[in-house]
Amino acid sequence: MSLPKCSPMVDTPDGVHLSVWVQPGARRSECAGFHDGAVKLRVVARPQDGAATTEAIELLARLIGVRVTDVRLLRGRTSRRKVVKIRGATADAVRRRLETAIGK
Repeated sequence: MSLPKCSPMVDTPDGVHLSVWVQPGARRSECAGFHDGAVKLRVVARPQDGAATTEAIELLARLIGVRVTDVRLLRGRTSRRKVVKIRGATADAVRRRLETAIGK
């Protein structure tokens, strides 16, 4: 599966801003495609005390191949829709990694 034409990511001078949709309480943590113009992440954690957000950031870092400290939440601390910044990455690199993860 490839990314939709309206890409959920934007290159910035020091990384990439990525729109994500987090579905907490899943059976397993995974990248599940797209939802409403954002990358859809399913996470096992419940949305309590930021656990689902933390797990989503850790999952993104693992999928993209960067350190957890390189993924920072910009917007959406308590919302399912979030925007994260991935420091030191390019949109092309992130796109390739996510397409690989979705294709599994």
